[in-house]
Amino acid sequence: MNPSPQRYFLDSNVLLYMADARAPQKAEQAKRWLVWLREHAVVQLSWQVLHEFYVHALWNWDCPLSWRAASSCTIRS
Repeated sequence: MNPSPQRYFLDSNVLLYMADARAPQKAEQAKRWLVWLREHAVVQLSWQVLHEFYVHALWNWDCPLSWRAASSCTIRS
């Protein structure tokens, strides 16, 4: 019997770090973490996490993302 994979709840900060061009080291680390999660675990996130990501990425940053760029971050993840 195969053990079920570990479950991880993804926080909005991981998505924000991945999308933030102002902090390339954090972005790269977040991307590596998400790749590892996709390969080894079950990732869960809530509507609240998605909402927080979109609010910050689209409106609260000094240089906000476009809607298309923000959507591609959540679809890839």
